[in-house]
Amino acid sequence: VIETVSVLYGESATAPNPPEIQSKVFSKWDTDFSSVKSDLVVNAIYTENASYTASFMMNGEVFFTYSFKGGEKTQSVADKAFDVLEIPKGFEFVGWATLFDKAIPETLPERDVEYKAILKIADINPTLDAPYSNQIDFSPNNLTFTANHQKFDGIEYKYQWYLDGIAMGNESEVSFKTPDVGDHNLKVTVTASSQWTNSVSKNVTYDFVVNTATLTSINATDCTFEYDGKA
Repeated sequence: VIETVSVLYGESATAPNPPEIQSKVFSKWDTDFSSVKSDLVVNAIYTENASYTASFMMNGEVFFTYSFKGGEKTQSVADKAFDVLEIPKGFEFVGWATLFDKAIPETLPERDVEYKAILKIADINPTLDAPYSNQIDFSPNNLTFTANHQKFDGIEYKYQWYLDGIAMGNESEVSFKTPDVGDHNLKVTVTASSQWTNSVSKNVTYDFVVNTATLTSINATDCTFEYDGKA
């Protein structure tokens, strides 16, 4: 018995402060005593003072934790995690997911739980550096082209060049002899990949025409040769 009180018929009783019990939390009184019309025994109901942890992760590392007792709105907690989330340069935030689901539930469960930040590689927007006009005079010299774009830590970049559909090289720069006179197409595929998210590929093309070589000068010298004894 915590306390015994006398109440006039039909009036309300005032509840005492429930005693503290280790590892438990007071939940409610099991009987209504707002209008007492008979002797009552009112019991204090306790629940386990369970505490769980929500861990928010990015790239396999926990960067934010939150203690809860279950039933709270997940999004409000996720918003707190997002406020301290440092998104690496070159990536964009997509959303949160559990280890089993692609979206977070509406409320936090009554258990420990992990949520991971889903990122994607931002558009790499490569350009093709061609130091020529699209009208190129035939020359014995090589033509050189470069794929340009921003590069970020944590992202690996791969290249594949094609000249008229034929693979030419897999570096950021490609060099080849001037092709035959006529129309040509140069394409580079730039692929950005990370172990934490899906790869992104982007194509850049360059159309050009090779013209007949321009004759700049001719030097001739008088000379005589003999063939079959005749000049």
